[in-house]
Amino acid sequence: MLHTLMGRALGYDAIFFVEYFAMDLIKAADGTIQGIMAYNMADGTIHRMRANQTVIATGGYGRAY
Repeated sequence: MLHTLMGRALGYDAIFFVEYFAMDLIKAADGTIQGIMAYNMADGTIHRMRANQTVIATGGYGRAY
């Protein structure tokens, strides 16, 4: 299921940040989420990523019925 989901997402030009750890959400004054602060585990840098939409994928989708 994971390989199929990944393959379909790549077909829509989705971008994956595999070696990144989300540290904090960036919230606007009106309460909307504007992006995240992320730590790159490969080189130790911190990145601010702005986004129009944010998906929080915490895992466990393989157990969905």
